[in-house]
Order: sequence, then structure tokens, then C-alpha cells
Amino acid sequence: MLQPQAARVPSQPFAALADRFLDWGERKRAPDTYEWYRYRLERFVQKYPHLRARDVRPHHVEAWVDDYDFTVTSRRNYMRTVKRCLSWSFKQGLLEVNPVATLEIPSADHKEISFSADEVEKLLRYIRNPGLTDLVVTTWETGCRPQESLRVEARHVDYEHQRWVIPKRESKTKRLIRVVYLVACEVKRKPVQSTLP
Repeated sequence: MLQPQAARVPSQPFAALADRFLDWGERKRAPDTYEWYRYRLERFVQKYPHLRARDVRPHHVEAWVDDYDFTVTSRRNYMRTVKRCLSWSFKQGLLEVNPVATLEIPSADHKEISFSADEVEKLLRYIRNPGLTDLVVTTWETGCRPQESLRVEARHVDYEHQRWVIPKRESKTKRLIRVVYLVACEVKRKPVQSTLP
């Protein structure tokens, strides 16, 4: 009895798989996440415009990243972008194997950055827009992530307890509710109330 032959997945250019991954990401991920991947994948495609997806090897990714003077964390982010794209392609059945499954991704270099009151005061002298001043002061005084102060909405503000409560689905990790306590509640009240009807 004849055995059925395994179907071979046709070889595609890496650029084509990157486009499919980005199309999926645009539908399934946040706009910032999509843009994060798009920017990096376009740079990889610029380096290797004719490379077929099945022929991508860890040394290609390493050589690409070596073209830039990156911190350890930036190297990590660029490398994991390509690895994620190819992993997704494999899981979708677009590749028979993930050709960079063995690519070693460096650990992130965690840095704590803080600004002194003098540094913030100096920065504020250059800002002419009162809304931007409020944003900088709010971000500095609460210690929140910059993207949180940009995305907070009136519905997140709990005035009674002087805090922002960001639902799990909107938080960075999507695993926990994010609470930001407001040490400068008056600064928060002004921009939020100005957007209320």
C-alpha cells in the first residue's frame, strides 16, 4: 500500500512571510506593537531583500544586528523580532521548520533611569506648551510609564483614592490591573477635566 507523501510548504521570501506576520499583527495586536515589529522587520528585509525564509539562519540575524551600535537590550529586541516572525510562520504552517529556533537571544539589560528635581526643572524651562508641561510633571511625579501618562483617559481616574486604575486588558503586561497613585492630583485634574464634556 502506498503511503501518502508529506506535503511540502512552498519556499517563500522572508519579506513575504514578514508581510503576512505584520498583516496578522495589525489585526490582532495593539497599534504600537504592530509598529514596533514593522520598523524592525523592514530593516531586516532591507539587509536581506532576496533571502528566502527557509534559508534564514542565526548568523544572518547576528550579522544584521552587528551592523548597528546597539545596547544589549536593543540587540535583544531586534533579534527577537525576526525570531518571533519565523516562529509565528512555523506555527501557521507557512514553514516546515523554524530556521532560527536555535538563535540565542541575549537577556535584557535592565536600567533604572531617574531624573533629579533640578534636571526636571531645567527641562521644563524649555517647554512652551502648558499641556506638555503638565504631562512631563505628571509622569515624573507619579513615576508611571511614559506611555501610561499619554494614554490615560477620564474613565481611568479614581478621584476619591487619587489614583489611575488601568484595566488588565489595557495594561502593558495584560496580566494585572495597573494602579498609579497620584501624588500631584491637581495636575491630573486639569488635563482630564478639560477633556470632559
